[in-house]
Amino acid sequence: MLVQQYGLIGVFLNTFLSGSVVPYPSEPAIVLGLKLWDPLTVFIVSLAGTLTGAWTNWIIGRYGIRSYLVHRSPKQEAKARKWFQKWGSVLIFFSPWIPFIGDPALIVAGALRVPQERFLLLALVGNAIKIAITIWIGTALLQFIGWL
Repeated sequence: MLVQQYGLIGVFLNTFLSGSVVPYPSEPAIVLGLKLWDPLTVFIVSLAGTLTGAWTNWIIGRYGIRSYLVHRSPKQEAKARKWFQKWGSVLIFFSPWIPFIGDPALIVAGALRVPQERFLLLALVGNAIKIAITIWIGTALLQFIGWL
């Protein structure tokens, strides 16, 4: 595991990969990090990793994928834009909790030009809540089994 080999950089890399399009779970690294560092340090490093991963997805959508799409349907794009205007904020907020759909949704947010500031705020709050809950449950679990 990256945490054992690289320490806090491993926690960052693990949560970055989890926050990007790579289907990689962040929870084991966060819980393992609790054995080695205080919860606040693990929280800050994990939040920085997941937010950087989410922002990378937004950048891919905003600047990368649009130029590589061979066939774009203006009708379908307008439909997606309308749906995303209604539900996009909720989807961005809950994306850390939605496996396989949450990360590509962040690419769509970039492609549909969701403002970067709004995107980062929603991703920050959604990820912070998930990491805080993971740390809370992980601490309780490690205390229960006597590893803390």
